[in-house]
Order: sequence, then C-alpha cells, then structure tokens
Amino acid sequence: FSMVRDDFTWGEYESKKGQGSLSSRHKEFLNKAEEYGFEVLAIVGGSNSLYDPVTGLGIPHDLDGFSNFVRSLLSEKEFDAVKRIEIQNEPQATYVYENGRKYYGQDYPEIHAPYYARQMITARNIIDELRPDIEIGGLSLCLMGKKETDTYINEVFDYINENNNGKIPFDSLTIHPYSSRDGKFVGDTVGHYIDVAANKGYDKTTEVWCTEYGKMSGNNSIPEQFEQAEYIIKAYADMKSKRFEDDVYLYEFAQNGGTFGLVSNVNSKIPYSAKLSYIAVSALNNLTGDAKACVMTENEFSKTYS
Repeated sequence: FSMVRDDFTWGEYESKKGQGSLSSRHKEFLNKAEEYGFEVLAIVGGSNSLYDPVTGLGIPHDLDGFSNFVRSLLSEKEFDAVKRIEIQNEPQATYVYENGRKYYGQDYPEIHAPYYARQMITARNIIDELRPDIEIGGLSLCLMGKKETDTYINEVFDYINENNNGKIPFDSLTIHPYSSRDGKFVGDTVGHYIDVAANKGYDKTTEVWCTEYGKMSGNNSIPEQFEQAEYIIKAYADMKSKRFEDDVYLYEFAQNGGTFGLVSNVNSKIPYSAKLSYIAVSALNNLTGDAKACVMTENEFSKTYS
C-alpha cells in the first residue's frame, strides 16, 4: 500500500458561514500520512446547506461559496501533503435541485451533468492558481452497465467543449468498477468508459485512476470471505492486464459500516483481525511486487494471469 484516500467535503469544512477549517481528524490524517510516507488523494466536493437551496445536495449550486471553500482548503498548511485531488465522489449518485425538483445524475444525466462540469471547472481554475503541482481526477464514474453512465460522460464533455473551450478540467479519468458491464471483464468495463470519453476528446493514453473497487463479504462467513478475496484478486489482475500503469485503490482496508474491508474494524471481538482477502492481497503483493506487466491467457475453459 502506498496511497490513501479520504473525503474533504465543503459541509464538514465550513460549518459556520464564512468560517472554515480542517477538523482535528483531517489534520491528524494528513500528518500521519506524511509521517509514514503515504501519498494522499483528497476527495474535494460536496455541498453546504448554508449556501444551497435544499439540504443533502452532493453537487454545489453556489459556485462562489464553493470557490471560497476550495481556496481556503488549499491554503491549509496540512493540505500541503495532498498531491492528488478527485473532484467529487460519484456525482452520478447525487442530485441537483432545479425548479423545485430533485434530479439524480443516474436518472437525469442531461440535467445533472452541467452542474458537475461547472464544479470541476471552478475547482480546476483555483487548483491551477494555488497548487499547480496537484494532479486532478474527474468523473468518478459508478453504476457500471447503466446506459445513463455513457450519457453522463457525453453530457459532461459536451458542456466542457461548449463552455470551457474544450479544456478538460481534470488530468485523469476516475472510475469505481465494483462490477463489470454486460457480463464483460472488469478491465473491459474500464476500457469501455475510456473509449466513451475518448470519443469526446479525452486522451485515452492518459493514466486512469481506479479510485474505488472491491466486494463485500456478506456476513463474513468463510465462503463469502473467499468470494470477496477471489473478486479482489481477479478484478485487479484483469485491470492490470489491460492497462498496467493505471493506479488502483482498493475499497477499503478496515471495515467501516459494511464488510468491504480486508480486516475487521476496531469494535470487533478481535480488532483489525485479518480476513481471507487480506491474506490474498498480501500474497499478491509479495509475489508480484516487482512485476512490470500482466498478461491474460484465455481458452474455452478458463483464463489465467501472469
């Protein structure tokens, strides 16, 4: 493990209008990451009920207020540890508010996508001004296989091309392939969405960040733990066989309200005890840590990776 990812949301940062600061949790997180040499990817986004028309919005509507938040966040001393930013987590799963109605990105991409595009453009301009060293990830695609995901990508790029002179406000496309689309391999799923973006001007040779992927282990029975471990290893290998240089972030290390983790949580009978997936990932790291490529071999009976 060399990278860690966490949310830095507007609502948490600015709980009183005009007064924003990092929480003690965030300060400790950033200081520890720097101490132990972890690269930090910060998810910057969210809305703020002090500024937005309704509570619960994921996408900011008040871009002046959002701009001030991003500017203040980047000026925090501890934030110097951040080298990557992902603008908004899974925007498709959030909603915008227009004409007295909520519109979710997954259902109304043509209405929702321009809000997200404007958010990315706003954040990009400030990041370029204050911290040009930071790499930016965008789109944070989820909901693999829904036709609306393709539409969402197209709508975002149409707005960018029409309103930002075609300048893409992010360096790397980000994606969360918790499943494949149309029964295809996970690597093919990632490739499909890269192609959709490339048709709108995205450079498909650019590094892609898989900023979340994983699988829950149900009630943590041994068979379910095995299924989790199997998916994590096979999906990782498949993605690497298609695009080896792309970064992959596993969700998540310790269980936090679900059973995605490789280890149990602090409140378990045996805190942070290893699950089968932890053993599998550890073995993968030991066996392939120096690998320079991954090749898939497929026949009518099986597929193998080397």
